[in-house]
Amino acid sequence: MQDENAPRDATLPLRLAVVLLIACTQVGATQLTSRVQRGLNAPFAITWCHACLQVLCWPAGNVRRTPTTDALNRSDLAIFPLLFLGANYAYVRALALASPAIVQCVFGAAPAVVCVLSRLWLREP
Repeated sequence: MQDENAPRDATLPLRLAVVLLIACTQVGATQLTSRVQRGLNAPFAITWCHACLQVLCWPAGNVRRTPTTDALNRSDLAIFPLLFLGANYAYVRALALASPAIVQCVFGAAPAVVCVLSRLWLREP
């Protein structure tokens, strides 16, 4: 039970709104990409548009910048675009082959798979 005199986080509604907005945009992008795939067989063009729309979220990542994140951003700058476009292409191709719900479940489970594999193979805590 929380203490009534404890300070309340004033940014909680904003944080919840951001999470809800991210979830809504992800679902919207998935549905839109799935519908476009039905009438257009151009996975590279759809991947490019999908990536361009995701760039709109970039300012939200710059809210809390520190020297550590700046160093990480510079060091990962070379490999990130290749991984980003590769993942988006796989996502678009998967939407052409399966329903949006299945694709979202598989891609949403990826962080859990990475966590389990890093614990097993890399012996991370």
